[in-house]
Amino acid sequence: MPKLIASDLDGTLLNSGGVICKESLQHLSTLHQMGVYFAIATGRPLASTLSVLETNHLIESSPFPEFLIIEEREVYVREGDRFVSWEPHNSEYRSLEARLIPHVRAIFSQAEDELRHRGWRFREFPDEMITARSFSALLFDDAEQALRAETLIRDFVSQSPQPLRISRNKSELALRSPSTGKGNAIARLAQRLAFDPQDVLAMGDSGNDVSMLDGEQGFQVATVANADQPIKEVVTQNGGYIASKPRSDGVAEILRCVIEALQSAS
Repeated sequence: MPKLIASDLDGTLLNSGGVICKESLQHLSTLHQMGVYFAIATGRPLASTLSVLETNHLIESSPFPEFLIIEEREVYVREGDRFVSWEPHNSEYRSLEARLIPHVRAIFSQAEDELRHRGWRFREFPDEMITARSFSALLFDDAEQALRAETLIRDFVSQSPQPLRISRNKSELALRSPSTGKGNAIARLAQRLAFDPQDVLAMGDSGNDVSMLDGEQGFQVATVANADQPIKEVVTQNGGYIASKPRSDGVAEILRCVIEALQSAS
């Protein structure tokens, strides 16, 4: 049974408009009372993540989530109504990715002509965003273009002497350190809590969630009805649960199953 539940935000925990449904919040409260930790695992930066929590009244008036994983990399730990950076972990991995930026931008430059030749419209993160987030990415006009561009970018990455991983989240396509990613961050958090991999349940819906759903870390896995088809296939291959409902309503369905299983086991 899970001791730590980690959920993606956009497309998973959030319904349209950035709202978490009432049933999900109720189930998370029940699980908190049962001693199960909750972590949000997102590609968003900290300020944007905190804004979502504030909108859903999950900062001052809630004891959960206990942890935030932001930028697919950094872990923040709740202390009362604030979240504290896990150091030196966060600084180490932020610096690691910052050192990769010249390599990443060189690959993007090499691929630019071929990407534009295929008629795909995109732009790279502006310099100030690259500096602030310590990585770079290409932003395409839509998710379909990013999906098709991933195959081409993968060819360039395979020729690079610097190991990189591709992280695609809807219309954003980034090149990141293989040491980062939601799966690695959750695994390090679980280790800090002295939890086994099977004590973790991970939920996500898109390409940048693969590292926590593909079975490499040994987590229990689940997804929602609106998930990308490759995500549903990965979850099925790893014996996971696919909710019949989308987004936050699907998360509520998954959490209800967890509660029922915990109650039956007690």
